[in-house]
Amino acid sequence: MIAAEGLQLNGNDISLADIHLSPMIAYFAKVPKAADLLSKHPTLSAWWAQLCNRPSLTATDPFVMR
Repeated sequence: MIAAEGLQLNGNDISLADIHLSPMIAYFAKVPKAADLLSKHPTLSAWWAQLCNRPSLTATDPFVMR
């Protein structure tokens, strides 16, 4: 798996892979069973925990009322 090998989604530098995947995971994370499913993929979970707090993502979150 690319994420497990650290080739992409490594958390060091944001990449096109991060930019493309992050909105999909953001919507997925809203589903009640998402936490259980993500816990089975620790590399992806760690990536998301780090990425979801980036200012660029929080500033464009469609679920936040501004």
